[in-house]
Amino acid sequence: MKPFRYRLETVLSLRLREEDQAREVYSQSLQARARAEAKLLQERTTLEEYHTALCSARAGVSNRQHQLLFLNALKQQQGLCDRCAAEFAVVEKMANQQREVMLAARRRREALSRLKERQQHAWQIEAARVEEVMIGDLITARYGLCMREVGA
Repeated sequence: MKPFRYRLETVLSLRLREEDQAREVYSQSLQARARAEAKLLQERTTLEEYHTALCSARAGVSNRQHQLLFLNALKQQQGLCDRCAAEFAVVEKMANQQREVMLAARRRREALSRLKERQQHAWQIEAARVEEVMIGDLITARYGLCMREVGA
């Protein structure tokens, strides 16, 4: 019997490549998300430091000009934190989209893999049946030869 040949092997290899590419893009988007998250955390930490410095300046003896400088720095840092939060939200949304693309590519590849497995299983069953028939024919042929020799 002929060896098993999956007719959609090229399509399966293409789907594997697509899945690998989608996984790589998703990995890059996760890295970008981690960087954006770290930047946001750093800016929020700086904002908390400014807030603590302002509170200590208000509690201590400081002039109005000094407090206004802290307030302006606090306001600028808050704006920076807001921009970082917006950037993080965009990056996180992109990461989620890339995850969906990767999962869709995986589903397409898995469908072809399952089809290949089913076809290969059916081929193995057919090969076993053909082999069984061939063995039966050999036994019958050999038995027939033995009967001719005994009859002759």
